[in-house]
Amino acid sequence: MPFIPPPSEKIQEEAAEWIARLHADDRTAMDEAQFKTWIAANPDHAMAFEVMDRGWAMLAKMPSRAERRAFHPSRRQLIAASLVGGVAVTASFFALQPAAAQTYETTVGEQKHVSLKDGSNLFLNANTKLTVLLTDTERTVNLIYGRANFDIATDEKRPFVVSVGDRRVVTGGSRFDVGRGDSDVQVVVTRGSASFQSETSSPKKTTLNTGDRLLSSGSLVRTDRPPIAPLVAWQTRTAIFDDTLLSEAVREMNLYSQTKLEIADARTSHLHVSGIYRVGDNVAFAHSIAKFMPVLVSQQRDRVILRSFSSNG
Repeated sequence: MPFIPPPSEKIQEEAAEWIARLHADDRTAMDEAQFKTWIAANPDHAMAFEVMDRGWAMLAKMPSRAERRAFHPSRRQLIAASLVGGVAVTASFFALQPAAAQTYETTVGEQKHVSLKDGSNLFLNANTKLTVLLTDTERTVNLIYGRANFDIATDEKRPFVVSVGDRRVVTGGSRFDVGRGDSDVQVVVTRGSASFQSETSSPKKTTLNTGDRLLSSGSLVRTDRPPIAPLVAWQTRTAIFDDTLLSEAVREMNLYSQTKLEIADARTSHLHVSGIYRVGDNVAFAHSIAKFMPVLVSQQRDRVILRSFSSNG
C-alpha cells in the first residue's frame, strides 16, 4: 500500500480542539452535529481525530472514561502525546490508513466513474463530493453535496448505506440516484429496492422500489413515480426539461459550464422551458431558448445574461 502523508499540523490542531469540545461537561447536540460535519469533510480529519484521541488517553493516564472527560490538555500537549514511546505520528497515521474513508470529488462540468473493491460502481455528477468507507463489516458513503448514481453489488451481510446529513438510503444491492440540495434530498430507484430512513422525517422509514422517487425536504417526505428519463439524463450529459421553470433550468445548466447563465428579472425567471439540451455550452443554450421565448441574450465575459423584452434592467 503506498504511503500517504499524515494530515497537516493545522488539521491535527483542529482535531485536538474537537477532543476538548467533545469531552467537555457542557457539550451540546450542536457540537456533535458540527463534529460530524467536520469529520465528513475530509478523510484526514478522521485519521487526525483518532490519533489525537489516543494521545489524549495516554496523556491523561486515567483508566476510566469518566475520569478522562475531566482532563483538558492543550492542543500542543495532545500532539506531543501522539509521540509517546518514541512512535512517530506518521507511523500512527500509516497504521490507520487501511480503514480510512476515501474522498471523491468533481468540479464544475466534470463527471467521474468510481469502481469500488466490493464490485459496486459510483458515477458522480458535476460539482459533487462524497466519501466512501468499505470495511469487513460496513459499506458507507457520505454524500456531502451534489448528485451521484449508485450501482450497488449485492451483499446481504453488509448493507450499503448512503448518508445525506441525518438521512440515509440503505440497500443490500440495487441501483439508484441520490441528489442533495441545500436542505432537500431526492432519491430515484432505477433497479431493485432501497429504504429511506430519517429520525426527523415523517414517515421515518420508506421502502422504495424500481421507478419510485422520494423527495425529502425538512421533516416532510413524499414519493411519486414520474418519468425517469429526465431525472437521470445527467448521466448522458443531457438535460431534459418538461415545462420546467427557467430559473431551475439555469441552475441545472450552470453545473456544467464555467460560463454562467444569469437571469436579470423576475419575469424571465418565471418562464417555462421544454426540450432536450446538451450540457456544457451555456451560450448555445441561451441562444436556443431565445428563438422561441421572449428573452434577450447578452454576454459579459464569463456571464450570459437573460432578460425579458419588457425589462428595463
